[in-house]
Amino acid sequence: MRSVIYLIQGIALGIAMLIPGMSAATLAVVLNCYDESLEAITQFFSTPTKRLHYTQRLAGLGIGAILGILGFSHLLTQVLLKHFSELTYMVFIGLIIGSLPFIYSSHSDMKPKLSKVIIGLASFGLLILSYENVHTQLLIDASRVSASMMLLVMMSGVMGATAMIIPGLSGSFVLVLMGTYGLILEAIHSLDWLILGLFSMGMLIGLLAGSKLMYSLIKHYPSHTYYAMFGLIIGSIIKLWPDISLNSQGILGLGLCIIAATTTFLFAKVRS
Repeated sequence: MRSVIYLIQGIALGIAMLIPGMSAATLAVVLNCYDESLEAITQFFSTPTKRLHYTQRLAGLGIGAILGILGFSHLLTQVLLKHFSELTYMVFIGLIIGSLPFIYSSHSDMKPKLSKVIIGLASFGLLILSYENVHTQLLIDASRVSASMMLLVMMSGVMGATAMIIPGLSGSFVLVLMGTYGLILEAIHSLDWLILGLFSMGMLIGLLAGSKLMYSLIKHYPSHTYYAMFGLIIGSIIKLWPDISLNSQGILGLGLCIIAATTTFLFAKVRS
C-alpha cells in the first residue's frame, strides 16, 4: 500500500514538473512527502538501517514521476495548457492556497518573529522581482540541439533540478528562461536519448547538490527555512494567477480554485 502511495505522489510530481510556474516541491509539501523525500536523498548512503525504506520511497517517486511526465506531457501541453490554460492554472492555484495553513504549521516554532518575517518577505520579493517583465511561453518551438549546445542542455538539468527542490520555484520555468523548455519536451515526445541523457545527468547533479543544501537548512534553521518557503510559495501564486475574464469561464475557474483549495485543506487536515 505504501508503494502505491509513493507511486501516486510521484505521478503528481511528474505532472507538476511539466508546468512552467508550478513548483513540484510545493506540491510535495502539499502531499506531505517533502521532508521525507529530502531525507531519503541526502541520507541514503549515510544511514544503512533505513536504506531499504529510502529505496522504496525514491523508487516509487521516481517511477511515478517518469510515468507522470511521459503519460501527461501531451495532455498538459497540447490540450489543457493550450486550450484550457486559465482553468488549469486556477486548479493548481487552489491546491497551493489550500495547503498554506498546513505549510505554516509544518514546524512547532512558527510564531512570527522579526527575523522570520524579514526572511519571508525577502524570499517573496526576490521571486516577484525575478518574474518581473518576464513573459513565460508555455510552448516554445525549439530546433535541434547542436554539439555546441550540449553543455547548455546539461546546465539546464542542473539549474532546473536545483530550482525544483525549493518550494515556490519552478524547474520548468527555469528551462523556459534558459530557452530549452521546448527542446526538452520535444525530446520527451520523440524519445531523443542523447538529449534526455545529458539533461538527466544535469538533473542528477542538481538534485544531489540542492537536496543536501535544503536538508541542511531544514535541519539547522527549520522555522526560518519554512518562512522562506512560505514567501516563495505565496510569490508563486501571483506568478501562476492568470488574467481572469468576467465570463462563464472565469467564474468556472474561480469555482474550481475554491474546490481545489477546500479539497487540499481537508486532505491536509486529515493527514495531520
